[in-house]
Amino acid sequence: MTREHGHKLTKLFVEKAQSGTIAGDERPELAGALLWVEEKKVHGIVAPNLDRLARELLVQEAALAQCWSTAAVRS
Repeated sequence: MTREHGHKLTKLFVEKAQSGTIAGDERPELAGALLWVEEKKVHGIVAPNLDRLARELLVQEAALAQCWSTAAVRS
């Protein structure tokens, strides 16, 4: 998916052994990925689908809003 759209994978953030019920504020890898976007180290986040980014809709929306605020999300 990444190469097909002309993107280069810079860093892989993986939550290891985390339950899908972990709250968004308890996800250090997600926080790290969003920080990289905010600091403009990367242009965005690649996830196979939104529920892999976060299970809770509110967390998904917050993550997307943070990316959009830096103009990182492209279709």
